[in-house]
Amino acid sequence: MNRILPGLAMATALCSFQVAAADNYEYPYTGISGGSAELTELCDGAGSGSGCDDSANFYRIYSGARLLPAFGFEVGYTHTDNMGISTVPVRPRGIDLTTLFHLPMGNRLDVFAKAGAFFWDMEVGNTNDQGSDVQVGAGIRFGVTESISLRADYDYIPEIEVLGFDVGEMQKISGAVEFHF
Repeated sequence: MNRILPGLAMATALCSFQVAAADNYEYPYTGISGGSAELTELCDGAGSGSGCDDSANFYRIYSGARLLPAFGFEVGYTHTDNMGISTVPVRPRGIDLTTLFHLPMGNRLDVFAKAGAFFWDMEVGNTNDQGSDVQVGAGIRFGVTESISLRADYDYIPEIEVLGFDVGEMQKISGAVEFHF
């Protein structure tokens, strides 16, 4: 699965959904984002001298389509750097499928809320665990040109359990560049 997730995300991004363009809202798009991710309870009980880090940088490749002025969908692949302690690194990654609800604020600006699922694969030391959880979030998008937008997102995935241990919720904050077709 470690090699399948990036390939699936890249294929999705390169083969964007084709939607007939009309009225400036029906368009497929692809983007790349980066930011910071945190597993809120990963280092609980690790002790102050353990060197445990519950946050890391991540990147996300995504693609989607806005089908109506206030409705769209998106699929993305998230890859996170190592968290935890050096002897037992934790590396979350996964695919998300979300529905977006847009509130246009003019021709170039809109805010959105999103809800969907996050299908994750997590390396913990030499072992792997997989699962799925609900994902919700919010963001803002600004159209720089007709084909390029800038975007900021906040994503929240409640209560992830890895290998029988609760590592808390995952929170992600990111900035993105988005390309519209």
